[in-house]
Amino acid sequence: MKYWTEQFPDFIYELDYELLTVNQEEETRKMIEYLGLTWQEACLRPEENDRAVTTASNIQIREKVYRDSSLKWKSYEPYLRGAFGNL
Repeated sequence: MKYWTEQFPDFIYELDYELLTVNQEEETRKMIEYLGLTWQEACLRPEENDRAVTTASNIQIREKVYRDSSLKWKSYEPYLRGAFGNL
């Protein structure tokens, strides 16, 4: 992300998913404010949005924000050969 944030300063919002899972409302409010959008309580319930989703994550997007999977990638860390630096 460092490359992209350097290329487009003040244009890319970095959302820390770990923080989102711990404090969903605060992190969501920060993102909505950054985007210049109006706050709606529905922002805390994206799983209730019934609009069509045509991406590979169409099933996941219908689930509540949850914490259980956010660190599952760590079990693969030994095989990533430092691809993510010092996370």
